[in-house]
Amino acid sequence: MTEFELFEALRPLYPAREYALLPQCAAATGVNASRHADALAVGLWPSRGLYLSGFEIKTYRNDWLREKKNPEKAEDLHRFCNYWWIVTAAAGIVNEFELPNNWGLLAWNEQKKKLETRKPAAFVEARQPVTLDFFCAVLRKAQEVTAPAAAIAAARLEGYEQGKAEKVAERDYRIIHLEELDAKVKEFEAASGIEIRHGWEGAGNIGRAVRAVLENKEARDRETLLSIARRIIEELSAPGQSGQPGNDFGHGATSQTESDQIPARRGRRCRVPVAEPGQQEQHEPEDKQKHDQNGNECSHARVDSPDGEL
Repeated sequence: MTEFELFEALRPLYPAREYALLPQCAAATGVNASRHADALAVGLWPSRGLYLSGFEIKTYRNDWLREKKNPEKAEDLHRFCNYWWIVTAAAGIVNEFELPNNWGLLAWNEQKKKLETRKPAAFVEARQPVTLDFFCAVLRKAQEVTAPAAAIAAARLEGYEQGKAEKVAERDYRIIHLEELDAKVKEFEAASGIEIRHGWEGAGNIGRAVRAVLENKEARDRETLLSIARRIIEELSAPGQSGQPGNDFGHGATSQTESDQIPARRGRRCRVPVAEPGQQEQHEPEDKQKHDQNGNECSHARVDSPDGEL
């Protein structure tokens, strides 16, 4: 338990309509405010007694032991009070026999979640009447912890205006989001031919169907790429096909038509016309060699092979 939590635990014992419960009250104001009580309760009902109760809050034992060594610390406020209490975070922090006769002891009960009276405080007449310094110190603390009605109303209005502005911004954002969503739905309907905006049922089935189509398309794309790759590998590996080493994917091969138009190189036989059926072949004399237009030697042997070689 913290000091603040123990102060809040005093409120059920000193309800607001009957008492003014104030935290950290000084004995005076200004430079004379050297001593403070952890809490001060002022009785407001004459039927209950118009008296003052002072409180010192202790959250651990060493704090109490220091208090015992310096009893004058409490005297500055104790002299104005009719009751004086020690409030502890647990039983055992302060023992009853350690307290002066008139002091009371309140200890936090963790199981019951409340303060319990371990030793009642005795009523005593205040040794000194309330001074103007002490009275001003009490009023000052009351003003610090009490919000005026006008300030409460102003804060409430400010919060209302802020909440309204946030609500308008949220509404505008939702409108923009819905407009974007409506445009996407219209685009889907136009492309699919299915209208889903007006009471259509089975949106989940459409979603699953679209997902299945997209997943199957991925699978088909992969199979297509694999098929193309296999075909390329087979074409490169087949003997006698274009794309063999040295041919640069068939660009180095020469067709028969092209070979007919390229003159034979020196030392090679060139293609000569073949006699039509029923015509006699004409031969040059054996000792005479025929030359082509580039000066290459040619043979007059009959061409039997399809590619024109003898």
